[in-house]
Amino acid sequence: MPDERLFDALSYWNIWGPGEFDVGVSRDATERLRPWLDRKEILAICGMRRSGKSTLMRQLLSRLVESGVSPDETLFVNFEDPVFLDRPLDVATLDRVFDTFFELGRPSPSAVPRLFLDEIHNVAGWSRWVRARVESGRAQITVTGSSAQLLEPDVATVLTGRNITWTLWPLSFRELLRFRGAPIDATAMPAPARIRQELARYIRYGGLPEVALAEDAQVQVALLKQYFRDILYRDVVSRHQIRDVRALERVAHHYLVNTGNLSTFNRLKNSYGLAMDQVRSYTAFLEQCYMIRQVDRYSPKVSSQSRLPRKVYAADTGVRNAVAFRFSEDIGRLAETVVHNQLVRDPDVRVFYFAGAGECDFVVWSGDRPVRAIQVCYEADRLPEREVSGVIEAMAAVGAMEGLILTDSLEQEIDSGGKRIRVRPLWRWLCEAAA
Repeated sequence: MPDERLFDALSYWNIWGPGEFDVGVSRDATERLRPWLDRKEILAICGMRRSGKSTLMRQLLSRLVESGVSPDETLFVNFEDPVFLDRPLDVATLDRVFDTFFELGRPSPSAVPRLFLDEIHNVAGWSRWVRARVESGRAQITVTGSSAQLLEPDVATVLTGRNITWTLWPLSFRELLRFRGAPIDATAMPAPARIRQELARYIRYGGLPEVALAEDAQVQVALLKQYFRDILYRDVVSRHQIRDVRALERVAHHYLVNTGNLSTFNRLKNSYGLAMDQVRSYTAFLEQCYMIRQVDRYSPKVSSQSRLPRKVYAADTGVRNAVAFRFSEDIGRLAETVVHNQLVRDPDVRVFYFAGAGECDFVVWSGDRPVRAIQVCYEADRLPEREVSGVIEAMAAVGAMEGLILTDSLEQEIDSGGKRIRVRPLWRWLCEAAA
């Protein structure tokens, strides 16, 4: 018997339903991912909760329809819809959704529907169901999840060779400018007042879309605090059955407050009286849900990297600042965090920090080739010698021919022994950065 209540809930989310199909402001990832919708591989979009994955899927669905695919042959399913609260989320529910769509919807009996399954990690056994539908030619499927464990080892085994994974980060600075209707002008000098204003906002409130669109500071902070709680409790505590929630909160708070600082498991263990297994597990869980990201120290011996202290960065400066209750005194490390979060958007890039006689914030590889060494010196009105020497030492150590120092407003070129170092304002580099 057709499930009309379920169909009504599905209609609410879909382009063929009676309501407005909101696609929001276009993301850079939309055009990059559109070609994958015509392929047989499952497209898996992962990322932090509230980073815009659902909106991105709606944009992709809308592009399909614009290209000639019938709206009636598309289905968007939000597995956090209340309609699913009174039923187990398992393959039987997936079958029920699929069958209801064909029974009460209007797809052609011979249609190969385009399925967009939002927060699919909530559904037990989803990976085998998805693989079976794709391999039998019964559907083309895009999925999202708020955890890197969307493709955990056993799931990845099921989908090997059948999926393309894309990480959606919070808004880049270029995207923020577009969201807020500000012009992107990387050629102006000095910086346009509007761009400097938006960069200050970006460093303080981050790049989560709803926060970026809000104008009231109290609303922004309230949203960010709620997002922190949602990520912690829904994506970590609930998913991993954490019993010592207070300890998890302390570890999360520690990492966010100390964004850009060195960290060791042993230090956290001693500071909070935790077992080493707890520290390791909590850190892994926080990274899996995209709250933080760890950066290894560069070492020519790969085997030694895991034993060296790591830097930990907040994935969104807004969430960090809402939790830390600090901003102005940390502006340098927050600017460094913004640079890190821009670098990791490129899936072909690997990032390390460098420590020798001097220090350098980032050494960047593209594939197996060292590309550049980057130093963030945001607060200084002149370049301290240690910042320049740190870049030069890192370039020599890794074999990179290019160095970059990012500042608040300084711009110049430095030539040291045939090695070129560019000094650029952070705002300009962010405006020029690729999506």
